[in-house]
Amino acid sequence: EARAAGTLNHPNIVTIYDVGQADGRPYIAMERLRGDTLADRVAREGFPPIPVVIDLAGQIAAALEFAHRHGVIHQDIKPENIILVEGWTHVKVNDFGVARLPEGGEHHDGMVAGTPAYMAPEQLRGDPTDARSDLFSLGVLLFWLLTGDKPWRESEIDRLMAERHDNPHP
Repeated sequence: EARAAGTLNHPNIVTIYDVGQADGRPYIAMERLRGDTLADRVAREGFPPIPVVIDLAGQIAAALEFAHRHGVIHQDIKPENIILVEGWTHVKVNDFGVARLPEGGEHHDGMVAGTPAYMAPEQLRGDPTDARSDLFSLGVLLFWLLTGDKPWRESEIDRLMAERHDNPHP
């Protein structure tokens, strides 16, 4: 996570200041964020109005575009990884723990990492991901914000893949 986010300096991406080890334990020194995850805020206050969703989408898309331009694919865009730091007006994309880094190229080990309900089909299959995979996840997040529900209900990968295959995209 530190290597991925540490290369990105953008107002909508959490800032990593330092990484290292102290007494044999790894640490990450990152920006202290005061706010809520998008998931927590929605649970507490309900879904925001459409103009707010549009603004949030633009900020998240700007963060992803910046990351993609620098070769970083987040691979886990979901409400729990979006931090609202100023009411509903400013977001930070957080948790680059499963991000694919530039030096990773198209290499992949077939491992599936991320949150299945928000994953692109190729990511669910363990195939290589690229910027389009993050945009698919952003689309699922926006579907949830606008409708109050996820487009697919299954949470286990095999059943989710079957549900997506058997049912048309909503």
